[in-house]
Amino acid sequence: SVRHFRFLIEHAPGVVMIINTGGFVEYVSPSIEEMTGYPVDKFIHSNLFSFTHDEDEHKLDSISNMEIGGEEKVTCEFRFMNSSGDWIVVDSVIVNRLGEPSIEGIVMNLWDVTKRKQLEMQTQWLSQAVEQSPNTVVITDTYGNIEYVNASFVTSTGYTAEEAMGQNPRILKSGKTPEGRYTELWETITAGKQWTGEFINKRKNGELFTESVIISPLRNERGKVTHYLATKENVTELKKAHEQAKEASKAKS
Repeated sequence: SVRHFRFLIEHAPGVVMIINTGGFVEYVSPSIEEMTGYPVDKFIHSNLFSFTHDEDEHKLDSISNMEIGGEEKVTCEFRFMNSSGDWIVVDSVIVNRLGEPSIEGIVMNLWDVTKRKQLEMQTQWLSQAVEQSPNTVVITDTYGNIEYVNASFVTSTGYTAEEAMGQNPRILKSGKTPEGRYTELWETITAGKQWTGEFINKRKNGELFTESVIISPLRNERGKVTHYLATKENVTELKKAHEQAKEASKAKS
């Protein structure tokens, strides 16, 4: 029954909109107000395109091209103006119901995905920042197998990212770092704490270099440690400069 159908769409997740082939809104569910700040009557008999971003209109061209009685299903993402004048990002599933006498329109299910898009963008920025960082970043699983290295690791160690994957950071071991330091490191991070210290490591070509290191446990949403994150700074030149300064002041005195 029509009443049953109306109840279903008024309580459906997201917003349900029915539009005719000309792009005019015949029906919109009450949740549109929560999504856009506009009341329902702002939309009825209005053209959908008057609320969408000009650059995204081509994405919705398929609506006016949907054939009557067709079984098409289209998904598309576009920007929609809210009552504050801001653009929100909307994800939609559009189905052709022109052939159904009780609907005779194109049904759109809409969801506001603005927050999700912002999070995706922030994640993208963070990953770019890590990749471009002058410091080395290494992520291992809890057994110490390498799952990620950034570009600075490659420059610093001479190993390519492919060569490092699945290896243990001990490929950099030079034998010059006191063994007790590794024990202390593992005891600290397996207890869920952050460890800070220094290693004398060996590049792929055998050259030695000194790294100042911070290693922290990474946890999942349940608080369980799933990975370890190491950020490392190559302090070889800094140490050399200190040594030279020391020697120069000794020579003076």
